[in-house]
Amino acid sequence: MITSLNIAINNIRRIIREPMALFFLLVFPIIGSSIGIIMVSFYDKVEVAINIPLDEGYKLPNTFNNIDKFNLVYYPSDAIEDKINTKEIDVGIVFPEDFEYRLKNQLKTNVKIISLKNNANVIHVRMLVEEYIRASTLGTENADIQILRNAVNNIGGPRLSISFMFMSILVFVGTIMELVLEDKKKKTFTRLFCAPVKNYEFILGTLISVLFLGSLKIYLFLLITKLGFGFDWKTTFGNVFLVLFFFLLSTVGINIGLIGLVRNTKVYLAFNVMVSIFSCFAGGAFLHYDFMGETLEKFSNFFPQKWGITAYEKLVDGYPLDSIVINLLILILFGAVFASIGIKSITPSENNL
Repeated sequence: MITSLNIAINNIRRIIREPMALFFLLVFPIIGSSIGIIMVSFYDKVEVAINIPLDEGYKLPNTFNNIDKFNLVYYPSDAIEDKINTKEIDVGIVFPEDFEYRLKNQLKTNVKIISLKNNANVIHVRMLVEEYIRASTLGTENADIQILRNAVNNIGGPRLSISFMFMSILVFVGTIMELVLEDKKKKTFTRLFCAPVKNYEFILGTLISVLFLGSLKIYLFLLITKLGFGFDWKTTFGNVFLVLFFFLLSTVGINIGLIGLVRNTKVYLAFNVMVSIFSCFAGGAFLHYDFMGETLEKFSNFFPQKWGITAYEKLVDGYPLDSIVINLLILILFGAVFASIGIKSITPSENNL
């Protein structure tokens, strides 16, 4: 174990001397967090029209009033569509006249959401309305409060920041693993395995160094967003760190697998960046599932980003940690499967020794 720790310390010293590795360790977390925060902090007011009178004690208008980006106004049902077509209103919500009756009798209630666009704001409005109907159906006050609180927790900004962090972790770990390919090319790796060091000690030392620097990167990212920007992650610091750390474990395994598939350092670096960007989009990190369609959403299950994002969303919704155990296990499974493919590439064959 002491040998592995010494190898890890030497790896860390070497890694922090690499400009690209240092960039993705220190600079990229600041850039990613800043972009996510800026995109969620600055927005145009969204004009929302509703055919429910605003002064009759309904919970839905109060919910919209708790969200700064929405400006809720009342219009009769027949006027809302005209206001949408003339672009005076961005989104319209039209409740049926027998809405209260249908709720009380547990009947299906169709609420029309009208808009000329189908963007994140429309999705957020639809989510609020659905949660309002659900809360009204349940009828219990505590359930109402919890459901509407979850609906107000629009996590577009934090979700985007975590997505940038996913991509950053992928590229960062790939940059470190590129050094392994370089060592193999220069026979440095082979000479190390000829030394009185057991194979597992060297591999363990390499993994310790990657996980230590990756954890440091995550901690700096969260510290910057929390203290530097006062960012609200909608859940605890520890919960966000846990999700990102398990994604880091998955990423280490994935990059070990990539080393086994791609042997050229330049090709590997380019391939790693392409895989990072593509998997983040395909996994639903940057593109909300409501925009992806049923087929693409099913396809996203084959990417670790999907399981990392959904784990975070569960924690934001107030679910306990044991509710994301499956997500975390799947992230580890992604890493284990890919690592089993590439682990042989780390250990030189007898012909190389």
